Amino acid sequence: MKVKYVLSLSLCLCALSAFAQTPPDTEIFVFNLKEKKGEVSLEKGKNVTNHKGYDSQPYFHGINYMLYTEEEKGQTDIMMIDLLEGKKTNLTDTKESEYSPAMIPGYDSFATIRVEEDGTQRLWQFHLNSKKEPQLIFEDLALVGYHVWSGSDVVMFILGSPVKMIVANTQELNERNITDNIERTLRLIPGTKYFAFERKEASGKKIIYRLDKETTWFELIKINQKVPATGRYR
Repeated sequence: MKVKYVLSLSLCLCALSAFAQTPPDTEIFVFNLKEKKGEVSLEKGKNVTNHKGYDSQPYFHGINYMLYTEEEKGQTDIMMIDLLEGKKTNLTDTKESEYSPAMIPGYDSFATIRVEEDGTQRLWQFHLNSKKEPQLIFEDLALVGYHVWSGSDVVMFILGSPVKMIVANTQELNERNITDNIERTLRLIPGTKYFAFERKEASGKKIIYRLDKETTWFELIKINQKVPATGRYR
């Protein structure tokens, strides 16, 4: 029998275009996820934020910690909670608002979307255990909504009409426009270097794709099929 943490929250994942508005009142709940003889169950649910205002965009760090976004009087910071002891720590505590935390692979730091003084939304790096100042990751990439990491590769949801998906690399400092009309769900497939994302087709149907990286090529493959769905992109 395996036990691990899983989240359930009053889910209202607002795109960042709505971040200038008052965020909704949400909470984050953590459950024990148990599997026995192929049957999965959720047990011992607990409200771990218990805070009036917006609490959302959770990200597990290690076994016992979780990063998330918390709003206080119209301004948001990235918080970290010890899930065993319940202790909360403000990791950003800035006059700007930060959203969507995610650990950067290979570093003791995390990336977050900062809404800068002029409203620009870009990806920034914050250090967990040092007094280093936060650093801008991609100077020329704005309107970032969501992001997910695999090594030095970053997949980003970019706001616009239509929204689009960009892949960039922190070492090469380049970016590639992969496709458009994606939804807000971006994930790293566990145990792989592949990304998964949801795309809305012209028919209105939503399909989950896998994004594979082969040298400088990216291939979109439907999760439930073995053939390329939309070809290859450079």
